[in-house]
Amino acid sequence: LGSGCRTTPAVQATAPAAEAGGVVTLIADGASDYAIVVPDDDAGGRVAKAATLLHDMLKEATGADLPVVAEAKLPAGRGGIFLGNTRAAARAGLDIPALRGWTHRQAVRGRSLFLAGYDAAPESAELRGRDYLGTLKATIAFLEQQAGVRFLLPGPNGVAVPKLARLAVPADLDVVRTPHLRYCVRWLDQTYDVANNQFSPTFYKTYGGHSYYSAVPSAEYAKTHPEYFALIAGVRDAAQNHLCISNPEVQELMLKEMEKQLDKGYEMVQLAQTDGYVPCECPQCRALADEPGERLWIVHRKLAEQMQARRPGKKVVILSYGPTTHPPTTFSRLPANVVVELCNYQQEDFDQWRPFADDFLVYIYNWGSYQTLGFAPKRTPRFAGEQIRFFLQNKVRGIYKCGFGENLGLEGPVYYVYGKMIE
Repeated sequence: LGSGCRTTPAVQATAPAAEAGGVVTLIADGASDYAIVVPDDDAGGRVAKAATLLHDMLKEATGADLPVVAEAKLPAGRGGIFLGNTRAAARAGLDIPALRGWTHRQAVRGRSLFLAGYDAAPESAELRGRDYLGTLKATIAFLEQQAGVRFLLPGPNGVAVPKLARLAVPADLDVVRTPHLRYCVRWLDQTYDVANNQFSPTFYKTYGGHSYYSAVPSAEYAKTHPEYFALIAGVRDAAQNHLCISNPEVQELMLKEMEKQLDKGYEMVQLAQTDGYVPCECPQCRALADEPGERLWIVHRKLAEQMQARRPGKKVVILSYGPTTHPPTTFSRLPANVVVELCNYQQEDFDQWRPFADDFLVYIYNWGSYQTLGFAPKRTPRFAGEQIRFFLQNKVRGIYKCGFGENLGLEGPVYYVYGKMIE
């Protein structure tokens, strides 16, 4: 799960020493001389969310009502649970600004406890509200690991809080953790999602599987440019938004759509054909290759190569789905800027794709009311654990869940296991 980093930097000369026995007691018999300390400048109130949660959970568990104060207002001599990028953390030698993504840290220095992570809005303005809440993640991890709290279901009734007469932490506590997956999409509730690693792909523009609709929308071009759409049975048919992929203007529109998204701040953008794909039958499209899937791979590779020149350092995520399920046969490697998102994800799928790309995402179908079982339970905890282990072994970096959360009562334990296994 990431490294448990133990360090011993210089601490404030005024910091009280840890107790004998190698622990620091925060709360005993409902009383505490600690305060929850937030940075004086808490942009966006992100650390305040962590402070509120910590206050409420500790009060419910122990009965102690710890005040929440800005760092500048911490009374002299009072112990501190410091959240986020505080001045105290810097003085204690903790480089909080170096943390990125969902990496988070719990550390004790002297008698002070530090809980912190990366707290920031995503680069893309359209993702405002799906912030990085690293300090909230650190706080939740502390509550789980040191106080026994469990975030089992969304909402207050889904949180299990044990009663504690005493809350103490190891005097040498220093753990830095990074979840293995960068995202696992489908959101239920902010606290539950952060606790159970249901992270937003704030760096990745996904269209849910199909980018053609946005790149060349039929509502905009059907009348003015019917040649942009697939020739089917002798007619240019824009009804389902299938495209004439050999058309240079269509390819340019695809490139422009990718550029538009990458210029918003995304690191990666999806490139994926229309759902229920129907190939264009024009001579130019047929000349690309015999198989419709191979035609798509030829065009998609060309577009990725052009994006490599237009937006160096950015990634193109190409979907392996429908006619593109299997790897191409006319070439043996995709450009270095390509990430493959697999919709079929057995071991043989990873094995056949590994020569073509270095990075993989998956688009999974474990849940969803469209399944034969509808709203009945569809997976077991054992399945959830084994699938996540399998994905991590195959270097999957992100998961899009096609259906999730439709049956929190009966499937809630499975969702919980799935999320915690990501750690």
